[in-house]
Amino acid sequence: MKSFRPNEVKLIYPTVKQAEQVRLVSPYEAFEFALQFYDEDTIQHHITTKVILLSGNSAVLGVMTVSESAHTYDIVETKFILQAAILANAKSIIVVSNSPSGDLEPNDAEKDLKNQIKLAAYLFDIELADYLLINNEDYYSFADNKVL
Repeated sequence: MKSFRPNEVKLIYPTVKQAEQVRLVSPYEAFEFALQFYDEDTIQHHITTKVILLSGNSAVLGVMTVSESAHTYDIVETKFILQAAILANAKSIIVVSNSPSGDLEPNDAEKDLKNQIKLAAYLFDIELADYLLINNEDYYSFADNKVL
């Protein structure tokens, strides 16, 4: 019988100098930071949802694209958001979705997704610090509007 040896998974956490760490302490800072991860040529074309992973002192640990879709939030997998947060040992997360139409008023699907992510994160002692809806000029913050 042939011997089977599975691959070993290893997590690597590169060290970032304190002076080089980016801290996000306001929704506006999160919006400005997130814009650099969106292609200005496609931000008005399709929905891209990203998660910003934060340490306990709001330093950015990383950014991950969660999904890309033509016109729906149905394909955003909460488990991928939480998987990234857990593996990064994040204490909080900010979810960012662009609005190709430019309309920043949250719809029912966005509100439901926010609630689903918040509940799932809570189960792992991770805070949903904010959920931002953005276009190339402005943003809507669930935290600023006190509906987080």
